[in-house]
Amino acid sequence: MHSQSNSRSTIFENRGLDELIPYLGRGFHGATFGELADAYQRILEIVFHDVTTSNEDRAQAAAWANVLESLIILTLVGHEQLILPLMDARNMSKQNAEKYGYGSIGWVAIHDSKNIMNRIWPDNGLLQDPERFAVNERRKFLLSVVFGREVDASNRVG
Repeated sequence: MHSQSNSRSTIFENRGLDELIPYLGRGFHGATFGELADAYQRILEIVFHDVTTSNEDRAQAAAWANVLESLIILTLVGHEQLILPLMDARNMSKQNAEKYGYGSIGWVAIHDSKNIMNRIWPDNGLLQDPERFAVNERRKFLLSVVFGREVDASNRVG
């Protein structure tokens, strides 16, 4: 789950999807809960926050996020007292992705600040701005894959 003040280093920090997938694909035999959580956090960063990530890599990372979340839940079987904090962290990650993740106003403000006004004001038609429409659709798709439900992005600017 995403934490903006996370100062601890992990084996996944600054790893790209091309480095993570072989590791994740080997399975997590003997992996600790912390290792699963760190991998999940890094995958969410790739999906929603990495600047240079392609749409294809974002989609692939979103699918892995779903797998990792399932593994985390399975790891917590028998430790139900930890499910609520996990769900709280997941909800915080979702809110962070919606506010500041790929395609949001927060994203544009940080990564394309010279065009922020173009993203906010011309709301008279997503159909007139195919690029913005495509980003909104991609964002909606990523949120739904990662967090398991369809998110209505049609009323969001960004």
